[in-house]
This record gives sequence, C-alpha cells and structure tokens, in this order.
Amino acid sequence: MKSIQSLIKEYCHRNTDRPLSISVFGPPGSGKSFAVEEIAKVANPDKIAENTLTFNLSQFNSPDELIDAFHQIRDVCLSGKIPLVFWDEFDSTLDNKKLGWLRFFLAPMQDGKFQQGEITHPIGKAIFVFAGGTYHNMNDFMILLNDNMNDEIQPTENKINHEQTKKLEDVTYAKEAKAPDFHSRLKGFLNVLGPNRQHANGNYDPDFIFRRAILLRSFLKKLTPHLFDENDKLRIDPGVLRAFLKIDKYRHGARSMESIIAMSRLGNANQFNRSYLPPEEQLALHVDPKAFIELLHNLELEGELLETLAKINHKYFCQILENQGYKRGAFTNEHAEPKTHCSLIEYESLPEYQKEQNRGAVRDIPNKLAAFGYIMVPRRNHETEFELSAEVHKNKANIEHDRWAEAKLKEGWKYDPQTNNEKRLHSLLMKWDQLTENEKENDRQIFSKISSLLNEAGYAIEKDMSIE
Repeated sequence: MKSIQSLIKEYCHRNTDRPLSISVFGPPGSGKSFAVEEIAKVANPDKIAENTLTFNLSQFNSPDELIDAFHQIRDVCLSGKIPLVFWDEFDSTLDNKKLGWLRFFLAPMQDGKFQQGEITHPIGKAIFVFAGGTYHNMNDFMILLNDNMNDEIQPTENKINHEQTKKLEDVTYAKEAKAPDFHSRLKGFLNVLGPNRQHANGNYDPDFIFRRAILLRSFLKKLTPHLFDENDKLRIDPGVLRAFLKIDKYRHGARSMESIIAMSRLGNANQFNRSYLPPEEQLALHVDPKAFIELLHNLELEGELLETLAKINHKYFCQILENQGYKRGAFTNEHAEPKTHCSLIEYESLPEYQKEQNRGAVRDIPNKLAAFGYIMVPRRNHETEFELSAEVHKNKANIEHDRWAEAKLKEGWKYDPQTNNEKRLHSLLMKWDQLTENEKENDRQIFSKISSLLNEAGYAIEKDMSIE
C-alpha cells in the first residue's frame, strides 16, 4: 500500500498527459475500491478528484460504451482535477473470449488518447485502476504470462490431455487479448486480502484482524458518525466489537460487514450496543449467527481490564482473610496464634504465580455468569449495582473451587494437610463435598464479591436475553 501511495503521489507532481495504470486484485467484497480510494486520499487529496469514476466492464455490452466512459474521464480532467478511475472486472470476458477487454485499453494506457471514429481525443492526466474480478491475486493473473506457458506443449501418449488442452487455450486467449502488452503498461499492483483470514499455503494470516478494524472504523465513520465522541473514539459495546473482529468468516467479505452495520438500528443511538444488532435470521445472510452471538456474550478478559480486575479480586480476598483473623506472615499457618497468610500483601508484591491465580479467577467470571444465565456488560451511568441472589451464591460457589483446584493440579500441585507453597502442596486440593462448611463459606464469600468487583471496574451484570 505504501508503494502504491508513493507511486500515485509522484505521478500527481509529474508533468505528463498519460494515465497512471495500476491493477488491484482481491476476492469479491474484499474492499478493493475502498483500499485504493483511501490510498488516493492520503497521496494527494488536493489534486485527485473527490468522487471516483467506476465502470464495471462485465456490465458493458460492447467496446463502444468505453467511448462515453473516456469522455466522462476527460471532463474531470478539464475541470482541473485528476480523475481516479476504477475499471471493475477488467479481466471479464468479451464476446465469450477471456480477457477480451484488454486490447481496447492499450492505446489509452500508452498514449493517453482514445479514438472516436476518425477523431482522436486526448484523455489527460488520470489514474486508471484495473480491478480484477476473475483473478483474485496478481499471481493468478501472471500465470497466463508465465514464460513456461510459451514452451511447446508435448502430447501424452499421442494425445493432449484435458489439462494440456486448457493450458493451450489459456495461452491462446492471453496472446489474442494482448495480455503481455497490457501487463507491460502497468506501473504497479496491489493484492487486497479483505476481512477474511487467508489460508493459502498454510498461511495463518494473523493480520486479518487489523484489516477488519480498518474496514469497520471506515464503515461506521461513513454510516454512523454520531457514534464517535469529541476525541474521535468509537462508542461501542466490547462484545459487539469482539464479534465484528473475531467472527470466523464474512460470507460476502467487506460487503457483509457494511450490511450488518446498515441493518443495525443505530439512527438515534449514541453507542453501538448489542440490542441494536439485527435479528439472528438477518445476521445469517452475512455470518454464522450462532458463532456471532456466542462471541457477543463470551467476553474475553485481557490486557488492562484483566489486570484491573485481578487487583480488585486480590483486594477482596485479603479483606476476607482479615475478617477471619489472619495476619500477614512469610508463610501460611492456620494453626498459629494469630493465623498468618503469605498473600496478605499488595498485589504488585505478589509472586507471579499468585498474580496469575487472581487473573485466572477473573478470566472465568464470564463463564460463571453464563452458568446461570447472566452476562458481563459495561456499566451505564447511574445504573444501580446488580446483586446475585443468595441462592446463587450458595449453589454455585463450587464452580470457583473446582476451577481453582483444576488449575492447581495442572500446575503440579498436590494435596497435603499442611499447605506449603514452595513444595506446591495445598490443604484444600480436594472435592467440594470434602471441604468443611467454613471452607465452603470462604468460597461463597469470594463468589458473592463478583457483583462488587465488576461494579468497581466499571462493569455490570445483566440477564442474558438471548437465551430466553
């Protein structure tokens, strides 16, 4: 993208009457026109015409229709602006011949002129963008121009097999269409990958999420500019953002992203909340609706939010210990007078494994809430704190104990009547039913702090309406 930007920027300052010709490839809905338009805006917004001229060659019936298109381009040039011209599906067929349109662009690309009858018209300075529809990347298009295809095709057992026949046809089409001449006039190309993850040749493609973020912000800026605050920051529910960025696939590429936004009820909204999304049957046109809704609700806690919640969780844990008469000590000793606990220190001073225990406890909060039909959402102004019922605390507190015990066992800890952190021994590594009532009550108290913990971090608990 940077090289294409530099190419356009340099062309805008050059004294020439010939068009700059570049090609752009990508699957349908990948955002080819979006990519080029954004690049052009950055390259030279003062000289390049604001409105892109788009001509879809697959909808043209004959080459004569190109004359009208060239006149439209010329009109923009005469206004003093450089037209950005998008020749969509330039690689489509004409009269049932592959790449049949290419030869009609050779003279305009080379000389900056087009013929109308016996009159030759100058086009002027313009940027020609040839967007592929049949070939999704430059490599596929280049196969037709590969030197190997000029080799003599040898028959197999005195016959030319199907693959060789197709290869011979492609060579013939490419030569007849003047594909090499067309290619020689291109000054650059761009492969647009689109919002979906690329899996070709084992490529994991970790950057797909950045492409989605760029597209999503652009669509929201265009369709719903009122969702951005005075600092140009988007007001959006984290679950909605996560679903847009992490859904496995958009059925129609970038067009699906734009359609979901357009179908959402955002006219009078000041934040993109999940309640404004289209219903499930409408989402199904563009994504897997079950997976989208699952991402919507299953909040992944990470980064600064995770660390904030972990600190608050540790604070509440220390409060419970202090209420039970524990004092700070180098070792945990339940039989000392007074009882001592090694975790009664500031969160920042905890050893890393104990910090990770706190992180593990809060990472599991969305799962705990989901177990009885609730979700975690950003708290709105003046919203009262939601309290989980005492019945929930009593009957669901074992969830946290089971999670804690499983995590400990995976880290190599073992049960021992006397807790010893250095030897990775713990007295509570047993089933819930084997705990004393006092130990169960400790877990219930920790579980009961979930509402207050989330509230302190700016979040709240709501009933999950999607399961009703």
